[in-house]
Amino acid sequence: MKSNLNSDTLKLLYSINRYMRNHKYVRVFVNENLGNQKNITLNREKAHYLVSVMRYKTGDRLYIFDGESGEYEAEIFNASKNDCSLNILSKVREFHCSPDVMLCYAPVKNVKSEYIIQKATELGVAVVQPMITQNTIKTGANTERYKLIAEEAAEQCERLDVPQINEIIELKNLLPQLAEYNILFCDESGQGVPISSLRANAKQSILASDTQSPMDCFVADASRNDETIPPLPHTGEGWGEGKNSTLTTQKWAILIGPEGGFSKTEIEQIYKLKNVFGVGLGPRILRADTAIITALALWQNYFGDFNISPEFRG
Repeated sequence: MKSNLNSDTLKLLYSINRYMRNHKYVRVFVNENLGNQKNITLNREKAHYLVSVMRYKTGDRLYIFDGESGEYEAEIFNASKNDCSLNILSKVREFHCSPDVMLCYAPVKNVKSEYIIQKATELGVAVVQPMITQNTIKTGANTERYKLIAEEAAEQCERLDVPQINEIIELKNLLPQLAEYNILFCDESGQGVPISSLRANAKQSILASDTQSPMDCFVADASRNDETIPPLPHTGEGWGEGKNSTLTTQKWAILIGPEGGFSKTEIEQIYKLKNVFGVGLGPRILRADTAIITALALWQNYFGDFNISPEFRG
């Protein structure tokens, strides 16, 4: 089919396309410390992505990050189908980690865990912990596949770190490991309170005595008007702005059940733990994947790093 565009227009479109391709913001995660490196060779999968998929060639530039030392601008000096070597030119961003929050979820039968891993990464979790509960239908977990999904999501959303993906574990074995965490328990049984009241009173709850349940500290104040509450400083190792807060420098775990929810026995076991904060996610029963995204977004808004603006680059 003959084009109606003249040769000059075609040349212009070709130049624009080439410019956009060469200036496309591409980020690649490299699983080795880049702090003292001058050049690196990418593995076969990363090389294939750059050369065969993105059509990068010798002389093209990109950004690479290692999850521990920051982000760097690099230039390709050798490119082939299964091999790609880079010169590291300069550091463009200092490293800072995401908030220390772990997502504990039960795999869902009708929703791919890849989707959950992707969204959890975009929403800034530090650790993903699949778990098996009494009502869990899908008990398998492809951990290596999930790690690749987390890397790809981190590349896309401009994180400087990649979440840790743990092997799947039974809830009864997981709960003892959460002793050092503040637990945001998404409770469908009606015992949970709005997360706004948790925000208002969680600091004093966390400092409550061992004999007092954290829930007792804020249940009575669940109707407090959130507009009267001053904003909490969003701080933590690597992601604060120099402020100090007992609340946000502690570890958090978000606990979300399977399609059928937690059993009565499991709910009782969870509430026996120290620093358990039961919250509701509204008047509707949410699908497990919807509950995960909702809970993570709410936690980030009230206690995480949603107050930090992204750094847009061309």
